[in-house]
Amino acid sequence: MYVYNLFGTAPEDFDRETTPSHVGRRICPIRQEEDMSRGELGEKVGLNANRIQQYENGARNPKFELCKQIAEALKVEVSA
Repeated sequence: MYVYNLFGTAPEDFDRETTPSHVGRRICPIRQEEDMSRGELGEKVGLNANRIQQYENGARNPKFELCKQIAEALKVEVSA
């Protein structure tokens, strides 16, 4: 795996109130760069496309274990 830090910000710089939107803003461009649909990502982590969209738009906050699964599916480190 490689480190992909699109926004140049360390994960520890995020606070609990901004984490959901930042996580989603990071998932979406990495997913698109991999030319992967929400449905394809969802299949890899056991979710549907709607749930992936909720994470991407900040409506839901994925737990750390899910973040690890998403990172693995996108072939990046969790810090990305």
